[in-house]
Amino acid sequence: MIDSYPPRVRGGTNTVSASANMPDASNPQRIADMLIKDMPVPNRPRRWLQVAGIRSVGDLLERSAADLLTIENFGQTSLEHVEVFLQRHGLELAEPQAEDLDETYVREGLRDRGCKLARREREILKLRYGIADGRQMTLEEVGRLFDLSRERVRQIQKQAEQKVIARRTFKAATRRTAAAAAR
Repeated sequence: MIDSYPPRVRGGTNTVSASANMPDASNPQRIADMLIKDMPVPNRPRRWLQVAGIRSVGDLLERSAADLLTIENFGQTSLEHVEVFLQRHGLELAEPQAEDLDETYVREGLRDRGCKLARREREILKLRYGIADGRQMTLEEVGRLFDLSRERVRQIQKQAEQKVIARRTFKAATRRTAAAAAR
């Protein structure tokens, strides 16, 4: 997690914009109306958000962390800069829905040792999202491998996805609590 905010102003590509048009931080609607180009975060995250078509903080609030991580060249550090900015103003990114999960988010959940997934849940997610070999398998194909019905595979997949979402939500809440305690 990024400890200091905003990062030290310095030359080069990480220069933080200090806009004179900074909206009143106590008014979330004003923050939501702020243009991405005016956000006081390093240039790199701002640039990639704009390239992805996100024009305002309000547009940003409609996206989940998993959505943002799918933006080319927008990584974990960029995400942390954005999350710190939003947390400072009492805002947060949208929570992902199970049906909106993508491969990047599932990969993160599978790597997270705190995400308690059973072996079968892990394997089903890997096969359904094509993480193992790049080929997404159908419910029926996975069912044949595990000797399960399509419906049972769908249920296990949904349960595993909910665990991934719950873990992500827990981690975000922990970061918010730590940030609030540091203030």
